Amino acid sequence: MPTTISREEQKVRDRQPTAKKTEPSAGDAYAGGMSKRSHCHPVTEASGGSLGIIYERFLGMPVPVVLSVLWLGGMALLGSCVLMLYALATLTSQLVAGA
Repeated sequence: MPTTISREEQKVRDRQPTAKKTEPSAGDAYAGGMSKRSHCHPVTEASGGSLGIIYERFLGMPVPVVLSVLWLGGMALLGSCVLMLYALATLTSQLVAGA
């Protein structure tokens, strides 16, 4: 009498591989010339696209170059914030004085 199995058990059995996968031995690599597992990995695309590639190359530059560019960018950002605060302070002081 054949046993009945539930659908969940059938799905589990379908997902499991039926054939055993064997690892190649050390002799197979020499006999076949090149084993199935190559040392070359496929190139993955950067998640940021071209901008990510540019940023990766920028970070690959020498450390003094990267630090000086980041420092200059930070000083420009900080300077623009200080300038906006100064403009806001002068505008509010003029409004308060009633000029």
